[in-house]
Amino acid sequence: RSSGGSGNGGGTSTSYNTNKETKCTDGYTRNTDGKCVKMPFQIFNELIGNDKCIYDKLKKLDLFKSTIGKFSKGKYNLTFKYGSKCNKLGAAEDACTDASDLANGNITIKILSINNKNIGFAATLLHEGIHAEIFKYVDEHKKGIDPNDRKNVFHYYNIYSAENNNRLSTSDAQHEHMQDVFVIPIANAIRQLDDYKHDLDYYKGFAWEGLKIYDYDKYLDKNGVLKVMTPAKYKEYENKMNDVISKSKFNDIIKKCN
Repeated sequence: RSSGGSGNGGGTSTSYNTNKETKCTDGYTRNTDGKCVKMPFQIFNELIGNDKCIYDKLKKLDLFKSTIGKFSKGKYNLTFKYGSKCNKLGAAEDACTDASDLANGNITIKILSINNKNIGFAATLLHEGIHAEIFKYVDEHKKGIDPNDRKNVFHYYNIYSAENNNRLSTSDAQHEHMQDVFVIPIANAIRQLDDYKHDLDYYKGFAWEGLKIYDYDKYLDKNGVLKVMTPAKYKEYENKMNDVISKSKFNDIIKKCN
């Protein structure tokens, strides 16, 4: 890309690739002069079939609006597309969030499988939406953070979210915050999609699946006591999650999408 004016995302606004036989870089589109120009900031969804259907179901949830929905206004582009692992980071089975072009305001959620058919994929999209929001949030407060260093991104996220929400930045406070913004909201969202069939514990495993990349291993029990996530406890959540996935009526709704 060569400079052609200042873009809203902090990068250049024009790419002089005038070969109409080639595709513009992600986040750019070809104008009437044949130049690749930066798209307005928004959400780009390239999902199809069942995947798009599940995405559309999520748009009605408050958690979607407070994470993925934020990208419809602001200085960052969020793209959902099919692709491979993100920067060889050992991505999850179904999707990963690529922030390698964060400096230009672009974040991409890559879906690694196609035609997903159960409620677990809904949780995957919510996970990645929160990861994208964390990247965006940190970049808004501190430029130049290496997006591949997830632990460092998570560290700064906790620092800035503590400052902006007037809460302590102690380890315990960070864990309580992650329960409030990640574990409980995802569990509640999936429970809502499942028509409240089980108590909340059955849905916490969906959230814990998305915390692995941060080496997050603390949780609050029903009495508000901070405890370490043991393999046995994780297995308990995982078993309940798999029970939901195998029996959820949401899966039948997805079958009727096409």
